[in-house]
Amino acid sequence: AGYWRSNGDSITTFLTECFIDELAAVGTTDPLGFRMSMLGNATDLARCLQTVSALGGWEGGAAGSGQGIACASLRGSHIAVMAVARPGAGGLVVERLVIAADIGRVLNPGLARQAIESGAVFGLAAAVGATTRYRKGIARARHMGDLGLPTLAQMPAITVELIDSQRAPGGASEIGVVAIAPAIANALHTVTGRRIRRLPLSEKPLP
Repeated sequence: AGYWRSNGDSITTFLTECFIDELAAVGTTDPLGFRMSMLGNATDLARCLQTVSALGGWEGGAAGSGQGIACASLRGSHIAVMAVARPGAGGLVVERLVIAADIGRVLNPGLARQAIESGAVFGLAAAVGATTRYRKGIARARHMGDLGLPTLAQMPAITVELIDSQRAPGGASEIGVVAIAPAIANALHTVTGRRIRRLPLSEKPLP
């Protein structure tokens, strides 16, 4: 066991948000509308979903669109992510990540945005298999370059929208991680027709 940004929330959000997408498909329902219908009084999360769908140009999760959506609430904050992704000849291609987050009252917008963006990069790296092998309990990666992290050229365009709120400040450092992998997995389903139920999504590097 070791440190993991967002702790178990990244895994549980992956399972939950991919499963919700599957349920929406069974009911031939727009994944966004399906989520909205279950939110009840969770208006903060609803605003995140509405905002991200408008910013990203959500097309209803149509087959071939390469668009996937996911959302989560934790540590007093809410987030929705729309990913545009597809399989490529050299591995997984993530073209865009659009993020709308309600983290309560924002004291330093620049710092909050950086925290969410860095969380998104962490979530992307985990989704595509950036990791290390272990030998006798010791990590074999000895340098950052050994981890297979996405390079600047491999990074998708990332848009982060902070939603105005007067609630008490929530967490920003880990909320950016949790919805990235499920949004990408749901996006890939619209292209391949296959469901991915394990992480990492791809053991190949991004092309």
